[in-house]
Amino acid sequence: MARIQRNLLSLVFVGLLFAKSIGDLLSVAEKCCQQGTQWYQSSRGLCKNSPMPAGIQAVDQMNCRAIIEVCCLNKKQENDCENGKKLAKRVGDCMALRNQLNVDDQQECCNCCKLGSQARDAGISCDPRVFGVYWGNRCNYAYLECCDPTLLERGDETLPSGDNGTIGEDSTGIGELRSLRDIFGGGGLRQEKEIPVDSNETTTKPVVNATEPGSICSRFPGQLCDHICESSPGAEGASSYKCRCHPGFQLQVDGRTCKQAINEGSRCNTNNPCEHECIDTGLAIACKCFEGYLMKMDEKGCEDIDECLTGQNDCRPGETCVNNPGGYVCEPSTGEQGDGTDSGSPLTPQCNSGYAFNTISNRCEDIDECIIGTHSCTKDHQVCRNTQGSHLCQCEVGYEFNPSIRECEDVNECASNRDNCRQGQTCENTVGSFICRRSISCGTGYTLDRASQRCTDDDECKLRTHNCGLARECRNTPGSFRCIPKQCPQGYRLDYSTGACDPVECSRGFTPDRSGNCIDLDECVERPQVCTSTQQCINSIGSYKCRNLINCGSGYELNSQGNRCTDIDECERNTHDCKGGSICRNRPGTYVCQCPEGYRMNQVLNRCEDVDECERYDGQVCATNAECQNTPGSYSCICKDGFENSGRRICKDIDECERPGMCQHECRNTWGSFQCTCFDGYQLSPDGRTCQDIDECKVWGNRGRLCVGICENIPGSYTCSCPEGYRMMSDQRTCQDIDECAERGTTCLGKDDICINTRGKYRCQTVTCPNGFVRAASRGRNQRNNIRCQRRTFVCAQGDRECLYAPLSYSYNFITFPTKIRIPADLFTMRGPSSPYRRLDFELKMVSAKDPKTGITRVSRDFFFLDKVRSNEAIVRLNREISGPQDIELQLNMQIYSKEITTAKEIFFGTAVANITIFVTEEGFSSENKRPVLL
Repeated sequence: MARIQRNLLSLVFVGLLFAKSIGDLLSVAEKCCQQGTQWYQSSRGLCKNSPMPAGIQAVDQMNCRAIIEVCCLNKKQENDCENGKKLAKRVGDCMALRNQLNVDDQQECCNCCKLGSQARDAGISCDPRVFGVYWGNRCNYAYLECCDPTLLERGDETLPSGDNGTIGEDSTGIGELRSLRDIFGGGGLRQEKEIPVDSNETTTKPVVNATEPGSICSRFPGQLCDHICESSPGAEGASSYKCRCHPGFQLQVDGRTCKQAINEGSRCNTNNPCEHECIDTGLAIACKCFEGYLMKMDEKGCEDIDECLTGQNDCRPGETCVNNPGGYVCEPSTGEQGDGTDSGSPLTPQCNSGYAFNTISNRCEDIDECIIGTHSCTKDHQVCRNTQGSHLCQCEVGYEFNPSIRECEDVNECASNRDNCRQGQTCENTVGSFICRRSISCGTGYTLDRASQRCTDDDECKLRTHNCGLARECRNTPGSFRCIPKQCPQGYRLDYSTGACDPVECSRGFTPDRSGNCIDLDECVERPQVCTSTQQCINSIGSYKCRNLINCGSGYELNSQGNRCTDIDECERNTHDCKGGSICRNRPGTYVCQCPEGYRMNQVLNRCEDVDECERYDGQVCATNAECQNTPGSYSCICKDGFENSGRRICKDIDECERPGMCQHECRNTWGSFQCTCFDGYQLSPDGRTCQDIDECKVWGNRGRLCVGICENIPGSYTCSCPEGYRMMSDQRTCQDIDECAERGTTCLGKDDICINTRGKYRCQTVTCPNGFVRAASRGRNQRNNIRCQRRTFVCAQGDRECLYAPLSYSYNFITFPTKIRIPADLFTMRGPSSPYRRLDFELKMVSAKDPKTGITRVSRDFFFLDKVRSNEAIVRLNREISGPQDIELQLNMQIYSKEITTAKEIFFGTAVANITIFVTEEGFSSENKRPVLL
């Protein structure tokens, strides 16, 4: 009960605003907090959309929903932190969490626990303050638990000083730690004391985001607000507060929760391809999985992590790990052999594919195929990403996976709206990336840099376009300039009319300052030799005076006149004690023993020793293209390969390209070496000097389709040609089908033959009108492949039913298209007369379908759909792909019924028959998907 009161104090304050008593609100809080803890287990830590517990009044439901979410999130943070500490204790490393999402709390506690363990092993103080930063209570607690768990059991006891680098030692300079209150903000770790809202007692939590000592925010740190708590004084000694969020987050309707802000222009609002969470980075849309899930290869979907297989669980001996979506549970073990919990089993468990048994940890652990090189990511622009039990092949940044060719291809960020070009810029796609080019002017004071597409500042001072005049100096600023008054040197004054610095003349004993004013000259400072060495100089306004002081110190003696002290030259009189090759140097009142250049004094042996300049000044005495070699009292610089000495320890580069025969094609000199390059269409051989031809047809034939036809490699390039039935277009790489029917005139010789063009070929089809019918003029855009037959007469003899029910007309229509066109596709449209006294019925039949080569039928009636779009119009639509070659005959009947005006009785008027012949050709060399063509 006390713990619930302490963790939910923020909600108690909200409840007080509704004038409820502490007891009533805590009763609601206890029930709602239990619901939040239970909801954490059932919702896998999502903490959203929890059902309301029974017995909660309507006026309390807003507070109850906030309490449920807080307790659920607290339980999630507590569980994540425990898992992080267990991982650090078991493995000693947190690398397994680095590439996972939604594991911030787990990774924080894992890293803090790892630091505590390392501090314990290194004999460093278990006081986390040794690092000079405040990590927060959660991190400090994990650090102490893994450094010295016994400290946490003492609570707020006074801690003894240690002598092993533990708490109490003051070796870090941070002050002696006598109690855990010093770390946890004065409250220690465990204090189950209820804290009333208007109480002035010291709180039991560290001050976080507090604005003033003693305020609500300082007394209840981290409990009132997600991010930042700001206190403000209230009535009768109590105080109120408000919550703020860090940049990039928005305060939610509960007044305390912060959520990442999604701008109105975020593409996640209109284009959300993610299974879990969508994030608009500004460059592209990125997906993020919930905790317990791993991103799939498409970088959109999420798959569950099997913690039982990967060993990321904390099940104890005697328990069996059972995986759940987004988590796991530990159930009592049945004791069967091979469940991974019987440590006494003599058999080595058999691990699933992608795992190997670790005899030290007694677990099946994941094999990282990306590190050991057993992955399958061998194609261009692919990178390997390890997963639990397997691996994924993902595309590099700027590329995406094309499932049709199963390769990574360049993403056109400009066409797919994934660029971050601002307003006034134009996006230009490049291989693997894009460029934003400016499309509007930069404005006054700036000039557009064509190379970087950035606006660069115009230096008006260098360009002499300023108006500062003679007495001011121009200083450039971004987009403009400033005029600064000239500063004359000391002893000069600025003439504003000419801009010249004129000298200032002062009276004797005075000197001009930097402003040109005459001030007193301190002769004692400016002229130190104005008085003798046995005199003291005393300054006065405009003058000075010398006062005699005859008192010689050590290293001085009186001169022959006895009026001043002179220095004793110990070096000249040989009264020094310089030894070991050192040289005596006289100083006023003393002397020093100095070693010659290139040597230094050994204070232990009291002698001069050679200085190894190469070791002492590593990388500083010689250039990077030379090796330093020590010599007695000096050093020399030896040039590296590819360089030669040019004098004064300077090495210059050797131009190897001046030597004949270095490269087969072209030679490029580099710093200390050279590089061979090849002409276009060639690549460098492994020997780095000769060039070999690139087979463009083999290397890029399947990626960019160099030739939409036949590709033939030639030395240094390639050529494109077309098969029979096609001609080369002006771009010299694309083949265009030849329409033999239109270009060759009479190709089909039969009387009733018509020519039908197909891809690379043509067909001759004989069309003969039935008995009693004659050819009529064709209609529509493709009259060449549309034959109409109409009745000779509509007069029938009495009782001639065959004549009465004969079709009004026949039409023969021919359509051709290649294999795998885009579907659905509209193939044929039939229209009849539109009249309120006419009713039309449409019927589609499949007459035949066969492979012209083998006679095999691969098409049925359900490949086509008859859509009656209007009362007088129907469309034949293709719903499934057809693999060619295949010749198909369809018959579309339109029955016409007429209503009598007087009786409204329907009378059969007649039938119009449309015969549709479809030629599906084999898939050609072109990868273009085309719509069917009505011939």
